[in-house]
Amino acid sequence: MKSILRLLSCAVLLSATAAQPASASTAPGGWYLGKWSCQLDGRPTRMEWRIVTVDYGGDNGDGTATSAVGAELRGRLWDRNGPWATLTRIGSTGSTLSFRHADGNRWFLRLGDGNTASGYSTWQGNRYAFDCRRRA
Repeated sequence: MKSILRLLSCAVLLSATAAQPASASTAPGGWYLGKWSCQLDGRPTRMEWRIVTVDYGGDNGDGTATSAVGAELRGRLWDRNGPWATLTRIGSTGSTLSFRHADGNRWFLRLGDGNTASGYSTWQGNRYAFDCRRRA
């Protein structure tokens, strides 16, 4: 009986101290978060990066369900009249951002004065100028 109570005490203590996933309101951000007006090889585009809350819940198949809430970084780019394309962050620093476009090509931006960033996109192995200004 003592060992069962000790085991239950440990289980309660562990569950009370277990780390919870970050929610969108508490997740760390980067300088690139927000809405940007950009020029891609001279034509207007728009880029957005945001942190969203995601529920990773699911049905266990036995009449019970689990739920874990976390935060994900979501990026997207609008180019002319096409649909929004998904952007995936590869890596970032306090002044750089490397990301992949939905088409698989790697892009890069370097922060300028805090409201501007310059870099390049790639397409079929060629680099094209990509310049952005933070939108108010």
